[in-house]
Amino acid sequence: MFGLPEPASGILAAVLMLIAMAASVIPLVPGPVLVWGIGLIYAILTGFERVTGVALVVMTVFMLAGATSGWWMQALGMRTSGGSWLAIVGALLGGLVGAFVIPLPIVGALVGAVVGAILIEFLRAGRLRVALNVGGAALKGFFLGLVVEFAASLLIFLTFVGALLVSAARYRARHSILVNACGDCQGRPRFFPCRPSVGVPSPTTCNRDGQENP
Repeated sequence: MFGLPEPASGILAAVLMLIAMAASVIPLVPGPVLVWGIGLIYAILTGFERVTGVALVVMTVFMLAGATSGWWMQALGMRTSGGSWLAIVGALLGGLVGAFVIPLPIVGALVGAVVGAILIEFLRAGRLRVALNVGGAALKGFFLGLVVEFAASLLIFLTFVGALLVSAARYRARHSILVNACGDCQGRPRFFPCRPSVGVPSPTTCNRDGQENP
């Protein structure tokens, strides 16, 4: 990957994932998507030998859950508080507008979502108490969405690291077997196939006397 040896490329990908995880707490920054994208690129560049298809599927599930958490967590909280679908739309639009009007991380989107939910629900129902309850649910759902989004990014990262560790353990076990087989044929089964280790010019096999054939 990028001309780097395998351990270094894996470490680089993990560091980039950590940076993306830190960015996931900032509204409008799709942390889970960024973390997942780094893992996907690494998997493709390494031929899916370090990160398998199964690991990538697990990472994708976490990514989808985290990337949409800001929406469904707010929507779930507002619906359970008696809010309407119009209030949910108002919270989403208010969050987008607030993020641009108040260009402060989290603050702008948070204020916009709460104000949008309260305003739309009040215009719809005409009851301030209900509108305030819906706004409180939007506030709670906003923070819960950030927690779920960060948790999803963390799970993607842990899945990626776990896949690297498993592949490294398999490689070490396989490499150890090959080196032992090529370095010492004594006691090996008849015609045991050997792949050459570093410095051995050609493959060898074990003859019936347990000696290496050239």
